[in-house]
Amino acid sequence: MFEKNPNITIDEVKANLEMRDYIDSHRAVSPLRRQGTPVTLDNTNLTEKQQFQMAMEWVQKKISPGKY
Repeated sequence: MFEKNPNITIDEVKANLEMRDYIDSHRAVSPLRRQGTPVTLDNTNLTEKQQFQMAMEWVQKKISPGKY
């Protein structure tokens, strides 16, 4: 989006993402839906490394729940 409009604001990006999520989850054919018991990784204040580490911890807990 920045390449198309270098003056875009964070609020505009957020609104665009929310609209795309709404469209994807409400389309008539094959809407996107969360399955099972999803978890959401809020990466607002995390580095890429921290995000990866957190995701890997979740995977390890699923694979070997007794160890954690």
